Order: sequence, then structure tokens, then C-alpha cells
Amino acid sequence: MKKTIITIMAVAAVLTGCKKEHIANEGGTGTLSLSVTGNSQEFTDVNVKAGEGEPTIDVNTFKVKITSKDGSYSREWEAFSEMESMLELSAGEYTVTATSPQGAESKWGEPVYSGSKDFAVAIGSVSNVELVCSISNMKISLRPTERFMSELSDVEVTVFSDVSNSITWTKADIEASNSGFLSVAPFEVYVTGYRALSGKTATYTIKMADAAAGNHYIFNLDAITTGELGDFQITIDDSLVDSNVDIDVPGFEEIPVPGGDDSEEPSDPEPEDPAITMEWVGNNDFAVMPISNVMSVVINIDAPAGIKTFVVDIDSDVLNDTLGLTTLDLINPGDMASIAELILKGQTLLNATSVTLDLSSLVPMIAGFTPEDGSLHTFKLSMSDNDGNTLEKSAVFSYNAE
Repeated sequence: MKKTIITIMAVAAVLTGCKKEHIANEGGTGTLSLSVTGNSQEFTDVNVKAGEGEPTIDVNTFKVKITSKDGSYSREWEAFSEMESMLELSAGEYTVTATSPQGAESKWGEPVYSGSKDFAVAIGSVSNVELVCSISNMKISLRPTERFMSELSDVEVTVFSDVSNSITWTKADIEASNSGFLSVAPFEVYVTGYRALSGKTATYTIKMADAAAGNHYIFNLDAITTGELGDFQITIDDSLVDSNVDIDVPGFEEIPVPGGDDSEEPSDPEPEDPAITMEWVGNNDFAVMPISNVMSVVINIDAPAGIKTFVVDIDSDVLNDTLGLTTLDLINPGDMASIAELILKGQTLLNATSVTLDLSSLVPMIAGFTPEDGSLHTFKLSMSDNDGNTLEKSAVFSYNAE
């Protein structure tokens, strides 16, 4: 991880005048001379070279706060340029902090700098304190290939660690190479893609537990041709799951255009399409799937007459006993609305003709409760449409302790 160190000016020298604040104390006073510098670390950037020149950091705009260890003194300055260059304080122990003006997270735009340092003030002495502020948030970028952008008519990527700390890229944001900056915390990346030819939807979620300040997480988006028709998957190459992550979206064969040269009618009539279809992406046979910390469980449903009811019956010791989660009505979830939202990702189910269920975040939770080795966990999906047709399928997962 290559890093470049930039030392920013000590701004105490550029402040005009020598203002002082005097605080009476029977124990006597000393003087603080504070300088603030910025320690700018160039974000890790494996595939994209940094732009020309170095970032400019104006520490004069940083917010500064000084507090005493015993709680008797606290003062803030909205900008370092407003602070006295020589500040007279009561003898004692203090902490000084400084933060760039955009606050704890900057979303789009620029990194956040912050720093904190303890210091002591002695009677009749000058305490020269240098506070170094470093990058305190993380940078996230998306790098698509031309193949990826042409394969998808639309795409949306959301990175979140909680509701208040998230950022979403539209296709226009991705094309513009917009980078996001978020405060440091373990986070998830949620990708939704819509295939240009068929309009099919696929989603994928990956969790990044090792978040760190100053890290630049680059997600490389690509589309690959699988030779399969109709399936749409998003997969991630785990070999680069550090700061450089490859996200591959498999492509498809071209869909034949009706009315080709062959005008012969088939000898046997084509069977009618089923009224309702339920397709588990990458697992068309609904085979038992092992539970892992990172997995894709995406089920596409087509109901031309419109969905009328949809209930999920859950047979899982840990989800039943620990969370009280046994039956989930996805149309009228009641107290389970947050779980339904985790699966539907904002989609409206009632009367919908096409919908995607995403269990990629819910199923891995089972492993966190340490279920019995070899145990099975079943999600029975039961639905009906407005024409009275019904369909029922079970998604079964096995837990195997390592």
C-alpha cells in the first residue's frame, strides 16, 4: 500500500496579532502555542492513478476544541483562524481536537481530516503543541468496463453501514467516476442490475468487515458471457476482497429475434407457459445450499396476472426461537416490516407481475447464532396470483460447522 505524506503549513505563523485569553486560577497560568498540520495519506488506488497535483488542505478552516481533563474548561472555535495564537490557560492537563469542516462523513466530495492530542500546561511556561490531523474516513470507487455498462440498461449500487451512513451510485454516477467518502465502519455493498435485453433483475450483496481509515475500496464491475440464456447473476471474485474487489455480472447469449428465415411451424405445439414461475438464480433445481457468511440467494418471480398473496413459512430453530420468526407475510408484514424490507429492497409486492426476493442478507444471519452442525433451515415460499393460480417452493439451507 503506497502512501505519500504531505506536510501542510503550521498556521500559527500566519495568524495575525498575538491575542490572549486570561483565565484566573490560584494555581497560576501558562500559555499554549498551538499549530495544526495535515498529514494527508494518498488513498490506496490499485487500478486508477491519482490525479495531477496534491490535495490542498486549508487547516485554517478546521474546527478546534480544547477541554480540560478535570472538566473545568471547554471551548470551541468554528475555525482555527479564529483562535488566539497564544492562549493563556490555567495550569493543568488538556485535550485538543481538530476536525475538517465537513464533519464526520462527507458523502460525495472529499476526505475528512481529524486529530486529537493530550497536552499539559505548566505555570509560567509556553506549551508548544503540534496537532497532526489525518484522514479519518474511507473512500469508495466503482470502476466499470464498457462491457458492463452496455450489458445493463440500468444499475444501482448502494454502500451502507447503517441508515444514516450510506451512499448510492446511479448509472450516471458510475459513468462519471464519482467517488464516495464515508465514516469508517464495517459496511455492505448492494448491487442491483437490470439486463438490457430482457429486463431481468439480479442483486448481490457483499460485506466488508475490515474497514479502515484512509483505505480506498475499489469495486471493479464487469460483465461476462456465460452462454446461458435467461439467467442473470452477479458474482464477486473473492481473491481480491481487500481493497480491490472484482464484481462480475455474467452476460447472456443474444435473444433470437422473432420471424427469422425458418418459417416452418413446429410439428408439436409449444407447451403453455406456467401462470407463475419462481427461479432461484444459479440454483434452478432448488437444491440444498450450504450457509456461508457471504452468499447470493436471489429468487426471481414472474406472475403475469399480478401477485395476490405471498407468505414465507420458516422452519429454523435459531430464527424461530431466537428471533421469533416463523411466518412472514411479505404483503402485510406487520411487526416484521424490517425483515420484509430486507428481502424486498423497496419493491411493492401486491399486484406486481415481476419481483425479486433477496435472502442474501437474512440467511447468513443463521450462522451467527451457532446452530447445530448439519441442521437444515427451510424457507417455504407460498404465493397466489389474481387469477387464482398458486405456487409453492422451498429454499433449504444447511449449516455445516467448520
